[in-house]
Amino acid sequence: VDANADAKVQKAVAKSSKKKSTATRKAKEAKSKADAKAAKADAKADKVDAKADAKADQAIVDAGTKSDKVKVDAKADKAKTESAAVKAAGKADVKAAATK
Repeated sequence: VDANADAKVQKAVAKSSKKKSTATRKAKEAKSKADAKAAKADAKADKVDAKADAKADQAIVDAGTKSDKVKVDAKADKAKTESAAVKAAGKADVKAAATK
């Protein structure tokens, strides 16, 4: 009777151990799947951040370019105005000389 009971106990222990290892394996698989999903989500978030940074950088560059263009246009306008003033002054001098 003792030998038979001992064999039953060992069989039960082996069965329990097998169930435990299966549960452990499944838990590890689930964890690695979850980790993979989390890593994928992180990568997507990084990609979105990078795109946002690139857009922000581009906006800064565009703003700088526009600002430079405005400065150049303002210089050109100033040069035109000065040129017109010089011409007008020259014409006035010519008229003044002609009327003397």
